[in-house]
Amino acid sequence: MKLCGHSAVCSACSLWGLTEEQQKQLKQKSFFALLKEATQCPWPDAIYHSPPPQGFLRQRCEMQIRGTKLGFLTHDKAEVFQIEKCEILDSALMAWILEIQKLLPSIERGSLRARVSPNGLKGLWLDLPNESVQKLFEQPDQFSGLLEAADQVEIGQKRKTLYFDSEEKRLRLKKDPVFKAWTRTWTHHPAQNTPPEKEVPLYSTVGDFSQPSDDANRLICKIITDFTSQSRNIFEFGAGNGNLTIPAMAKGARIHAVERESRFRAAFLQTLQTAEIDSSPITFESKWMLDQELEDESGFDTLLLNPSREGAGRFLACTLPASVETIIMMSCYPESFAKDSQAIANQGFECTSLQLVDQFPYSKHLEVLAQFRKRKF
Repeated sequence: MKLCGHSAVCSACSLWGLTEEQQKQLKQKSFFALLKEATQCPWPDAIYHSPPPQGFLRQRCEMQIRGTKLGFLTHDKAEVFQIEKCEILDSALMAWILEIQKLLPSIERGSLRARVSPNGLKGLWLDLPNESVQKLFEQPDQFSGLLEAADQVEIGQKRKTLYFDSEEKRLRLKKDPVFKAWTRTWTHHPAQNTPPEKEVPLYSTVGDFSQPSDDANRLICKIITDFTSQSRNIFEFGAGNGNLTIPAMAKGARIHAVERESRFRAAFLQTLQTAEIDSSPITFESKWMLDQELEDESGFDTLLLNPSREGAGRFLACTLPASVETIIMMSCYPESFAKDSQAIANQGFECTSLQLVDQFPYSKHLEVLAQFRKRKF
């Protein structure tokens, strides 16, 4: 078992001290108890993906700022303590966090997302109160070291890139979001006789959502490719910047990708252009509403759903087209997954494959991937 010098005070790893097998048993027991309580449909045996020996190490993490302290919350959520080493973080990310701790000026209160890309880019997104942002711009010299050390620093909910204007001697924000390859996805080219897996750099801002672990995301992409191997016309709700879209189209499927956030769509297009991926099989939709009903003549044979924590309940309450044979759902929130699963069952589908990815070791969380197929009467 790994040793952690912060486990007595840190709130990040609530299951620290349990072995991998103990965590697996606890998580599966809790998950299936929830399904039994919230659903009335049968479930197959789950395929449980435990972390590899090195763990599903994180390449991004969220931390709290309190004055000169940067770190995780204590068990009682009352204070922030600075970490010197963390067993769930990739070594490059840990080194970057230690660097941030030295360079970050005192900020009364806020949070940040730090990440390191597969090719070593160092990024930082700051989410601060307005008064802290104002003080930051009034004292640009305090931020110079961090700007020099980072490949990109963003601030605010719009993820605007911060930079120092050398002519005007002040901090400024770029008008449009700046996308870099902060993560990656994987795809398969069946026409090539090369190894079936191909890495695709995935563009986004620093602050945008991504899976926390590169290794776990690689596994997730493989599962999605397997789930969609027979699909030919996919409707994807919650496409984001294309992390699941690209593996889902690996076997030649057409995809109608729904993403309401324009920043994600722009980043996805940059990914396709940079990787020279043919975008003709993809159509984009930005104004789709959760309670909007798919038309019978749409011809979609597969629904790929990756909803927010609230789930896809309103969407699944609508009558689905008769052409839909497969529904694939991915969720890190079991409560909404259970509700959505019952809604799917009510439409005449049953779960044929259930896979649990333990990409949050030492916590109570799981990533759930499920494939539902239309019941044959």
